[in-house]
Amino acid sequence: MSIRWIAHVWETSPYEGRRLLLHLALADFASDEGMCFPSQKTLALKARTTEAWVSASVRQMVKDGLVEIVERGSGRGHRTVYRLRKGSTQLGDTQKGDTATGETPNVDGALSSSKNRQEPSKNLRDGFDEFWSRYPRKVAKAAARNVWVSMMNRSDAPPLEKLLAAVDRYRKQELDMRFVAHPATWLRGRRWDDETEESTPASKDWHLDQAFDRVVPLARLGESWEECLDALRDFDPRVIGPCREVFDEIRGGR
Repeated sequence: MSIRWIAHVWETSPYEGRRLLLHLALADFASDEGMCFPSQKTLALKARTTEAWVSASVRQMVKDGLVEIVERGSGRGHRTVYRLRKGSTQLGDTQKGDTATGETPNVDGALSSSKNRQEPSKNLRDGFDEFWSRYPRKVAKAAARNVWVSMMNRSDAPPLEKLLAAVDRYRKQELDMRFVAHPATWLRGRRWDDETEESTPASKDWHLDQAFDRVVPLARLGESWEECLDALRDFDPRVIGPCREVFDEIRGGR
């Protein structure tokens, strides 16, 4: 397992739903060089789906430039070898293998052609521009914009004022910039709900902040507490209690 690849997928993957789980499953098996060779049965179990869906989705991920097939399996005991790629996570960048028209995720997490889709409304663009100008760490802008558009089109989207106020509080925590969450990660984790006016000193602890970044997305995807503990195995034991409280709160609210 490569923590570097798992973190990269969490921060920049353009997928949602089952396709995001599949992307994370490949990262979970990957070496630091991005090489992995899990069976389609294993990937189907990880993504809570079927082997046929995995096969079709991997083909799409290859087209999207996020996965490369290094060697195809040729029978029993000879699995397909995959290599994860980074370049195409920035949608719309034709120099990194994307289509010239750009692509956006559909409800199942697949990438669909945007040749005929309308551009995001002016309100969406202006809202994202304001979020981007305030957010303290400006990396992976295209990935953040994709998450923003998808999120703000949902019925449970937060009020813009609440989200921007949470960003302002987050910026004032004076965390080491290396440990400030990527904007796409912050949005996926619904961090505007985590940051409150009554924030305690513990919420300003970068180590605990990073632990929450691991646990919150897993909890929202329905992973077990055991999976969360595995993701926290390299952290100081003092983060376990607060992370369990966050996990229980998220799962209890389902």
